[in-house]
Amino acid sequence: MRHFSRSILIMFLLSGLLIAACSAPEAATEPPPEPTEGVEAGAAAEETQAESEEESPVQSVAVSDQDVSTGTVTIEEVVSAGPGWLVIHISADGDPGPIIGTAKVEAGVTRDLVVDIDAQRATEQLFAMLHVDAGEAGEFEFPEGPDVPATRGDAIVNVPFSVVLPETMAGPIVETSDSPFGEILVDAEGLTLYLFTNDTPGKSTCYDGCAANWPALIVDGDFIGGEGIDADLLAATTRDDGSMQVTYNGWPLYYYVLDQSPGDVSGQGVGGVWFVVSPSGAAVTGTGGDDLPDY
Repeated sequence: MRHFSRSILIMFLLSGLLIAACSAPEAATEPPPEPTEGVEAGAAAEETQAESEEESPVQSVAVSDQDVSTGTVTIEEVVSAGPGWLVIHISADGDPGPIIGTAKVEAGVTRDLVVDIDAQRATEQLFAMLHVDAGEAGEFEFPEGPDVPATRGDAIVNVPFSVVLPETMAGPIVETSDSPFGEILVDAEGLTLYLFTNDTPGKSTCYDGCAANWPALIVDGDFIGGEGIDADLLAATTRDDGSMQVTYNGWPLYYYVLDQSPGDVSGQGVGGVWFVVSPSGAAVTGTGGDDLPDY
């Protein structure tokens, strides 16, 4: 009897323990660990870099060859990191030269930008260059001011393109060429041009017999200078017969009757008053040619 009672007691204790184990509450799930400061800082840096890249677009200019008869140039697209200027330069020995037109651009992308230019000074190759607007807002300040060319890396944002010049500009084109006397003025065919020291600025004194030996460079309509020519020095004067003679730095320009081919300079120094002309508009002294009477 005593053995039976002990067995019942043991069974009762084991049942209690089993019930207590089954009814025990589940362990609370711990929350995930908070991100460390290093992870947060890295994420913030990546976000800042992404925003910086979005705020600083890659600066560029897109332009195609075109006709400038209307006195304008159309730029297909300009991408600028900030306010700036789209500047049209003429060619000077294959590099960007004097400016013939500007247009303001805003930060971001500008499409189909029309730039007014001085078509009379245009060369067959032009340059579309992006400049910054770093000085007084809306006031183009270059080259004396801070509105310098914009850059992408180490390169200036600058695109060359070709143009078709207006038909009214199809008259003689004054250019430069090498000669035994250095760089001198020639016409579009390469024939040497001369000045006459007896002339006065903007006024020819060579007529009659003089003009027979020294024909004037005559134009009919507008004309332009080629590479190496300072467009600001190029002009024309009205002769006594009403024709228009090209001048350079105020000097009326002439041919010499004995020059037959490009490169001929037989008129140089004739009579001590006829000289070839430098690109700066000065008489190039030297000897050569056949003597003719002074006129």
